[in-house]
Amino acid sequence: MKKLQILAAATSLAAAGGAVALETGSAGKLEWACGGAGVEERADLRVLESVANASMLFVTERRGGYLADVNFLVRDSSGTPVLEGRADGPYCLLRVPAGKYRVEATYEGTKRTANVVAARDPGKPARTRIAFPEDRSETIAPTAEEKASSRSVALND
Repeated sequence: MKKLQILAAATSLAAAGGAVALETGSAGKLEWACGGAGVEERADLRVLESVANASMLFVTERRGGYLADVNFLVRDSSGTPVLEGRADGPYCLLRVPAGKYRVEATYEGTKRTANVVAARDPGKPARTRIAFPEDRSETIAPTAEEKASSRSVALND
């Protein structure tokens, strides 16, 4: 998928001296950025939190392991699709009009839905954790960071 640089991401990161290495997209006034698989991407996302008003974290249910390659569809309160993307990392930040949204997320054929509330003001994005079943063949133990962020859903844990 083509990497797009949304205005908010480019402006914020330029001010911080960084470069966008995240999956990003926009649909009119709605914008998103996903990533966080590595330390640099998590640092980029921390900068973008200043312009975001909602966030999602994709993890496994029991282990709390980070997930990538999650497709998501965001619907407004009337059920109309307003934003669609593919998360190439466990964290997604959204900049959308304040209000309630419903997210449909799909990972390896499993679909989950969750409510997302977008705060009125950017800078402290409302957080939503979306968990998927463990892969039964998965034998990797979670890192301390994965466990902590899965519980707190904060980028800076």
